[in-house]
Amino acid sequence: VRTLAGLVRQQFHGRPVLIDFWASWCGPCIAEFRHEESLHNFLSKNEIEVLYVSIDQPGFREKWAALAVKNNLRGYHYLASPAVQESLKPVIPYIPRYMLFDRNGTLVEASTYHPSDGDKLYQQLRERLGLR
Repeated sequence: VRTLAGLVRQQFHGRPVLIDFWASWCGPCIAEFRHEESLHNFLSKNEIEVLYVSIDQPGFREKWAALAVKNNLRGYHYLASPAVQESLKPVIPYIPRYMLFDRNGTLVEASTYHPSDGDKLYQQLRERLGLR
């Protein structure tokens, strides 16, 4: 996989996906994980997958994996390869950052609200995906 769109289409065909871009060294990213329980409940109820994309360097694999377990990050995890990280530079100027893809693998929101925004995020996801 060399691009984010390629990853989404290959791994999540037919399913909407919320992508959480983070890194083990990013304090604001880790602070957002406090809202994991309510986010997980909303996503599960609405059949939305979550993909946690770490932009850590390969040498941080153990720290990345430990933080995912410690924060009970339920969903799919991807430690972005150097090629994918390079492709993300123009579209991910900061983290934490969240993107939403529909079930066709089309980007429908390049910068969603954060999990800490609660209902604002959930309403945005409903609108972008045409959910009730």
